[in-house]
Amino acid sequence: MITLKELNRFNLPTTPEIDKNLAILLERLNLIRAAYGKPLFITSGLRSQAQQSALIRSGKSTAPHSNHLVGAAVDIGDQSGDFYDWCQANESILEEAQLWCENRQGPWQHLQIFPPKSGKRWFNP
Repeated sequence: MITLKELNRFNLPTTPEIDKNLAILLERLNLIRAAYGKPLFITSGLRSQAQQSALIRSGKSTAPHSNHLVGAAVDIGDQSGDFYDWCQANESILEEAQLWCENRQGPWQHLQIFPPKSGKRWFNP
């Protein structure tokens, strides 16, 4: 089971909006975790603006308004691509859990609780 501490591992200050988003994200991730049947390692959950800016400066992100900033997104470590493959094969479970996914960008899988502008379950950042 994924915990709130894993989604905010740096114990960043939150707002009522962030708390609400983190609670929704946690519930939905645990649905995925149960269906997947294997542990999931959170590499990035809630981020501060400073953390997001550092990722942008380093070329690891292009999203100045990332859903990570409001507790609405998570990156799952996925070196092998197994979780990505599982997500691709189980899109109906993602739909049921109301999670949207970035197409694979690296050794992680990004999931978020808000649909992207395209509305598509799978999207490019």
